[in-house]
Amino acid sequence: TIRYIMAHKLPKEIYDEVLLWQMILESDRVCWLCGERNGANSLDHDHITNKIRGWTHSLCNSVEGYIRNHPHRGNLLKNLLQFYGDDT
Repeated sequence: TIRYIMAHKLPKEIYDEVLLWQMILESDRVCWLCGERNGANSLDHDHITNKIRGWTHSLCNSVEGYIRNHPHRGNLLKNLLQFYGDDT
């Protein structure tokens, strides 16, 4: 379907719509944040542009939103990773 759209030079809006539906119907959902396959059941989107970013785990989505809304807390993650090292 994507090749058909590109070959026939259909509008970008149609291309984006097809990509969205392919993502929604996708059975092998991979979390775009952590890369794991199990349980990625939230379709994540940008709240400003409404652009779909991909499937996420609920927890990954929550962490991403928290860090984006509180960028000064980014050091918290860095410090936790250093504290726990390779034990995580």
